[in-house]
Amino acid sequence: MANDLTRSIEIRGEVDNATINAELTRLSEAAGLEGVTVEIDKTGRVQFGDSFTVTLRYTGNFGIGGVVSVPLPFHSTVVGRSEKYWK
Repeated sequence: MANDLTRSIEIRGEVDNATINAELTRLSEAAGLEGVTVEIDKTGRVQFGDSFTVTLRYTGNFGIGGVVSVPLPFHSTVVGRSEKYWK
């Protein structure tokens, strides 16, 4: 999911909250996950060649025999570079 989200930002060259949230929702639904959060270290337009970092966080539950449920935090961090040149 982090790779796909990063790639979409690389192509668009812009971090737009509405677009990012829509893409994250689409990816989360496809993966069957609820409660995935995203952090991006840039906002607005990202100039060609500039890097940005996308971090996704999710807390899943690991069950043991239906008796014990242990929360497990997961995170994925990907660094991307904008492919869009802004004049």
